[in-house]
Amino acid sequence: TVFLAHDSRDMRLQKDIVVNGMTEEPREEVTPDTILMDLKKDPKAMAILEPAMQKLTEIFGGGQEEAGDAAKEAITEEMNNAMLNYMPLHGMVNFGDGSVTYEQVLELVQKINRENR
Repeated sequence: TVFLAHDSRDMRLQKDIVVNGMTEEPREEVTPDTILMDLKKDPKAMAILEPAMQKLTEIFGGGQEEAGDAAKEAITEEMNNAMLNYMPLHGMVNFGDGSVTYEQVLELVQKINRENR
């Protein structure tokens, strides 16, 4: 309801209005600083990131079979997931074992942003 008033005690006109909004919330632009947890809510973004994510999952979860009991207890799957969730996209360059370049991260960011327009 919209009111037209001379002052707070003198409401002269009143009209109910309907606002047709967007059906979807606008999505924020993805940047190399966007954390993976924010993208996990977006199935299209995760499909684009899938190959890089598989490699990261192997790196973070790999080697646990050969690791000793102390290492297995020190680095849990929960810790690995937390590290991945809060890692910005550009972190794939540092933790990607050389398999992901910064240019590839920029290409992934561009693909995700094109897909979400």
